Amino acid sequence: MKFGNAVKVLLGILGTILLGAIGSGFWERVLSPFLGYLSSALTSTLSDASKTYSNSIYTTAANLFTPNSTEGLGVVLLLLVFSWLFLNAVSSKKESRFIEILHRAMTMQFKGWFGIAYCGAMLIFLFFMMARQATVEKIQSYSYQKMEIARPFIGEQKYLMLRSRYLQIKTKEDFDRFLVDLYTTSKSGGLAVEPFVLK
Repeated sequence: MKFGNAVKVLLGILGTILLGAIGSGFWERVLSPFLGYLSSALTSTLSDASKTYSNSIYTTAANLFTPNSTEGLGVVLLLLVFSWLFLNAVSSKKESRFIEILHRAMTMQFKGWFGIAYCGAMLIFLFFMMARQATVEKIQSYSYQKMEIARPFIGEQKYLMLRSRYLQIKTKEDFDRFLVDLYTTSKSGGLAVEPFVLK
């Protein structure tokens, strides 16, 4: 077996294992927490570097009705994997002139250093988007869950005030003030709320 064919077979096996892992407990127990930690660290670092980026996360998170984009990004990843498999399948059929032209057109931008730079940039961008969305969902999940837990302890009026403050968040400072309100209001109702931790 040629080295190139062996690499293709190995990558095909790894792709199959990855797809199987996504649908199994391995994804839930190992890969998901690891990627969650990695995405939190990346988002935290970028937030420290850019105030505008940091504020955009909290503005997005303030909308409790933001659609869950993690599944969408997962679909994009699957689309990329199957596109790559399709590309390999096309490269194995050179008898047809049409297939040969299609293969040349599809692979032209993925060859050499330009291809490495292009694919690398796309992967970094995709991971960056996933990291941002994971942070937004973590903020949303924590805030919504803690407000709902506190609701019977603090009464409807205070709950609505908390929810209103949350929906008005535009910056990290706004979110920090919301957390102080959440902790103080919950404590006055006899409930100790565990603090929010990004990482």
